[in-house]
Order: sequence, then C-alpha cells, then structure tokens
Amino acid sequence: MELTGKLQGISRDMVTGQCLVTFAVNDSARVVEQSAELRDKELNIKATKYHKPRSLDANAYHWALCHKIAHALQTDAKSIHYELMISYGTPLENPDGSKAVISVLKVVNPRRAGIYARKIGSGSVEGKEFDHYLLIKPSHLYDSKEMAQLLDGTVYEAQASGIETIPPERLKRMMEALEEHERRTQKKQENKSM
Repeated sequence: MELTGKLQGISRDMVTGQCLVTFAVNDSARVVEQSAELRDKELNIKATKYHKPRSLDANAYHWALCHKIAHALQTDAKSIHYELMISYGTPLENPDGSKAVISVLKVVNPRRAGIYARKIGSGSVEGKEFDHYLLIKPSHLYDSKEMAQLLDGTVYEAQASGIETIPPERLKRMMEALEEHERRTQKKQENKSM
C-alpha cells in the first residue's frame, strides 16, 4: 500500500517504549480496505517528501528527442539521456538541504554504477587521486519544474544538433497543462485531507 498524506504526530508507547507514528492519509477508504491484511505483520515503512508527478507527455518528448539526438550523433539514446541529466539535471539534496557530493578514486566511473554525477573537482589524499562529483537526482523523481528544466536543455541540445523540435508555444502549452494537472491534483489532496 502506497499513499500520500501528512505526518500528524509521533508519540511513545509507555509500556513497550516503541514510537507510534500517526499519518493523516488522503485515501482513507483504501487504508480501511487494505489494513486488515497488514495488521500485526512486520512491514517495510518508508516516508518521503511528496513530489508532484511529472508529465508523461514531457517525459515521452524528452526520450523521443534523446533518440533523435542519438541518431544524429551515431550513439545510443541512454548515453544522450545520461549526458543531458549531467548537464541539465537537478542536483540531489541531503536531508539538511545541502547538495549531495561524493569523492571517489580517480579510476572509479560513477556512470558504470548507474549514478548520475557531475564532476566538480579533483584532489589527492595520502598520494591517492580522487574525483569529486555532485550527485544528480534520477529523473523519475522529478517534479514538473525539474522536468521542465531537463526538457528545456534537451530541446536546446536537439536544436543545436539540427533537429526540428515542437514549436515553443506547443511546448509551453504542454508544460502549462502539466502545471494545471498538478494544481488540480494538489487541490484534490487538500480537499480529501479536510
């Protein structure tokens, strides 16, 4: 069961000493329906900050352009996507809001591990050479603003490769439709929580 909602409170059971975490969820009917099968069972629990879903149209357009750019440059779409993520992607943030940075031995390539990382420097410690990377958030976690930034970069790179892109007004309408969808979704969630 995966839900959206808000953290309402945290308390401690005086008998067991366990923390009790209370959430106000947006889909109460589903919780009631599915909670019986989960009661008294060991669960994996993960609470993360809500992100508005990105537009599937925008995502599909990004990948269509990746394929066209790859064809023009005689490479593969995944490589183009990776390079676009590094150039135009949103930096990953730590829980405190700072940017996530890693340092790895110079011989290590973060891309081989499937990590989006933009090189930001290098250094050495005790004779060992290191590269420093700013981690980039995976695009499946992007909200509409982050997806728009990536898509703007994708369109720019496509045009630089001589690839025809949709007219700016159509792209603008696509992004406006996404924003409107997100506003309606947010309003529905707010109404459900009342």
